[in-house]
Amino acid sequence: MEARLRKKKDQRSCLVYVLNNPVEKKLVHRADQDRWSFLAYYEKDYPFSSKPVLRYSRKVLVDAIHLTEHEYLSGRWLSFPLLHQCFSKLDNNEREQLTDFIIQRYFYFDRQACYDLFGGYEQIVQATEISRGADFEIKEEFDPYSDLPYKEMSVITSRYGMLDQGMPLFHLSDARMDKLIVFLRNNTAASNSQIYRFVHRPFDSAGK
Repeated sequence: MEARLRKKKDQRSCLVYVLNNPVEKKLVHRADQDRWSFLAYYEKDYPFSSKPVLRYSRKVLVDAIHLTEHEYLSGRWLSFPLLHQCFSKLDNNEREQLTDFIIQRYFYFDRQACYDLFGGYEQIVQATEISRGADFEIKEEFDPYSDLPYKEMSVITSRYGMLDQGMPLFHLSDARMDKLIVFLRNNTAASNSQIYRFVHRPFDSAGK
């Protein structure tokens, strides 16, 4: 009995820890405001966009939704080339709609099991509001910096096509990568360690 209670406590702790990460890293003020913690999708299908009405939507969005549905029903994950194909011709609003559709379709959390751990959705939200990183026993490398600079770096590299199909960012020559690192250092609030993590380079190579 004690072991079972301990297991449930650990499960609650892990879930709240994950949900609170974006808050701890100053990306959002509340856990349900972050898309990638998925809490917003527990209760809503389209929390960050409006549900598309297919008969009034552009063909490129309808085709992307149908392709996503086909891959899901075939038991396949969406590959990066396929994702680039789906998103490349969409406008910003359509991208938000497709992103919401994909996350909801491939949603991997057992909602009912999560509700049972806490007693319901509102109790999950309340747990995230009263807990902070110091409350958890999970051991990991602590980074005191906000994660907002990662958003800045993503915007910059995306603007120059470095996050396009094939992820050119990770195939730059050493000389071009060195120039990019200097550019990111001068044009974002990122620390050196954040820049090197973003470009997947060992931080020691920065002369730490």
